[in-house]
Amino acid sequence: TLDRHSRPRRHNESRRHLLTTHVFPQPLYLSPYTFGVFHYIWDWVVLSVAIVAIGTLSIIDLKTYRLPNVVVGWSLVASVAAMGAASIATGDTRSLLVAAVAAVGYSVMLAVVFAVNPKGIGFGDVKFAALLGLHIGWAQASEPWTAIPIAIVSALLLACVLGTAMGITLAWHRRARTLKALLDTNFPFGPALGATTLFLIIM
Repeated sequence: TLDRHSRPRRHNESRRHLLTTHVFPQPLYLSPYTFGVFHYIWDWVVLSVAIVAIGTLSIIDLKTYRLPNVVVGWSLVASVAAMGAASIATGDTRSLLVAAVAAVGYSVMLAVVFAVNPKGIGFGDVKFAALLGLHIGWAQASEPWTAIPIAIVSALLLACVLGTAMGITLAWHRRARTLKALLDTNFPFGPALGATTLFLIIM
């Protein structure tokens, strides 16, 4: 037989089970397959923000040779908000941590390049690298920590190759036919940085 205290006790146990299984370790009590689909949807949300933010900044840089602080800033805010929401919804906090570390790492790397050769890149590229590193880190979060610097260096090297090809093409279009004229040609580096990052995070 049930005593009068059995129902409230079961109710309290159900509430504790709800809090511990739904809110803290895993926000939704779903089957592994369903939870995988749920995680996949949030990854697409973050990827969509990356495509819009990086694509917009690359186009602006290509047309104006500038990466406006306000656009970079709001792109970072939107990206962090999307990643934060995804982390809360899926219970995956590691991805956000890896993304933050990669953002700092890529930005510091380009800051060193800027300090050594300020004519090679602009400081806008250094700030842009924080956004790029954020998304590289998020995309590589399931990999070991050693994969993060490899991905960042790979993105930068690919950007250098692509940027050089873009610069030569632009110089030729401007009828620069001598080596000095080629070297003196200014071209935006942001589109190359953005294109290689999108390539890496999508592939």
